Amino acid sequence: MNKDQMRGWTKEIAGTLRAHMGRVIGNRALTLKGRVGQVIGRTQASYGSARARLKKRA
Repeated sequence: MNKDQMRGWTKEIAGTLRAHMGRVIGNRALTLKGRVGQVIGRTQASYGSARARLKKRA
């Protein structure tokens, strides 16, 4: 597990929480920011996973 994986998962969880809060209070902007955070987090975690796989091969 590397830094990119951890940061990505953290951002994804934060995005999920933000999106849920936006839905609960009825704030579309907050919901959208949460969804964007989820995508950014997944992307960063995927990058970290790919990096870890490449490191194992080398």
